[in-house]
Amino acid sequence: EAENAQKQAQLMYDKRRKRRESHNAVERRRRDNINEKIQELSHLVPDCFGAINAAASGMKANKGAILRKSVDYIRQLQSLVNQQSGRMRDLEEEVRRLRHSQ
Repeated sequence: EAENAQKQAQLMYDKRRKRRESHNAVERRRRDNINEKIQELSHLVPDCFGAINAAASGMKANKGAILRKSVDYIRQLQSLVNQQSGRMRDLEEEVRRLRHSQ
């Protein structure tokens, strides 16, 4: 009876350990994926080169700074797209006006 209870306890312990190890592996893959994408952003965003140089010199790259600069860069690009779209509409309107004036 005591031996059976001990086996049961060991099975429960092993099951919990396997579940914890599995969860830890999933969490590690999630963190690795996030870190990989942050690193990729640091190579794509022009202002992040300082963070890359810091990482190359042995300092840890500041993930928060990389994300902040990425957001700023995306906002700049959105603004540029809006400006260019407005300019394109203006030019199209001018082309229509010039065609009708001939």
